[in-house]
Amino acid sequence: MRIASPRTAVLLGLALCCATGVATAKEVAPGEVWVSKEGAPAWVTAPPAKADAIRVVIASQSNLLELADHADAGYVKRQVAAEIAWRLRGALAEEADAILALHWPPATLVQKGYHLTPPARGETYPGAQTYTVWTLFEVPSAPVLESIPVPKREAARAVLALAEPIDAPAWEGLKTPPAWNSQDIEGTDRIPVVLWFSANREDVAKAELITLAAVHLAGKIVKPLRDLLGGPSAWDVGTAAATWRRCTARAVVTGRGETTAWARYEVPLARIVAAAPEAKRDAVRAIFGPKPAPK
Repeated sequence: MRIASPRTAVLLGLALCCATGVATAKEVAPGEVWVSKEGAPAWVTAPPAKADAIRVVIASQSNLLELADHADAGYVKRQVAAEIAWRLRGALAEEADAILALHWPPATLVQKGYHLTPPARGETYPGAQTYTVWTLFEVPSAPVLESIPVPKREAARAVLALAEPIDAPAWEGLKTPPAWNSQDIEGTDRIPVVLWFSANREDVAKAELITLAAVHLAGKIVKPLRDLLGGPSAWDVGTAAATWRRCTARAVVTGRGETTAWARYEVPLARIVAAAPEAKRDAVRAIFGPKPAPK
């Protein structure tokens, strides 16, 4: 299964509905000083550590910089909570669910940068170019750590400082799309999801994949649930399920003037079902679970 190419994306994050979680982030006014205007800033994949804070990178895209450069409060709220819960899954498992309901002071903007991927072949239609904006936010670490049992706090502190798990798969260099490029969202006990992002630089394609994977993966779970649950409830399920994602493979495919970063994720079917309202769980399981063999 694929996401749409970032070149056709128009303000992807701002279309998302809000979920409960961290307090609303401070609005970021367009036109503030940029620390980077080309390529992916180093802090996108390696946020600088700060003793009393958790740092999270929020990404957004549009064909216009003034649209991409808007840290919508609901989007930041949703993504900060989900990112922190995802980082804690390895140390806390189900106990990390409580993070999605925490409240703390608004996130503080630290730095921001952007990159423009121009049209690949001189196209002039709307959406042919893509601005990707990365904003580094921080929230106090104390409310999160205080909510974690004392025996697990040091392990939690360690993973909260990482933008990616220590067991993230290495990038494989390829000339053609990977063999594990599956379009199927159905599975057995683990649902496979394949995402890809293209850009005119390898570092940008990788950074886009790393920072936008959560919301795109959640969107793939939301899509078949909308009719059953309605938009807001479906997004609650998709966001919670995405915090259980595990990357099993990733690759970079280099072409003429374009690099595409691919990744394959798995999400436990049980976590998707558990995030749904109890009365709808059997129906959710039927949507994502294996289908009966044709007679």
